[in-house]
Amino acid sequence: MSENVRIDQLAEAVMKGLTEYADLATDDMKKAVKSVGRTVRKEIEANAPAEEVGVKQLEKEIERSLHNG
Repeated sequence: MSENVRIDQLAEAVMKGLTEYADLATDDMKKAVKSVGRTVRKEIEANAPAEEVGVKQLEKEIERSLHNG
């Protein structure tokens, strides 16, 4: 992966390499954050009492009570 670069093109070559690295690092970080977010959400939902699960749970309970009562 080595290229010959003239001295007057060195800054441009370094910036190109740094930009490529930043793009790769950003993509990897986004994937990691999304993965951790999904894991944390699953843990919170699994351990939360029913009334803290959220709007969807509340909507289901209201729907059940309307049909049963």
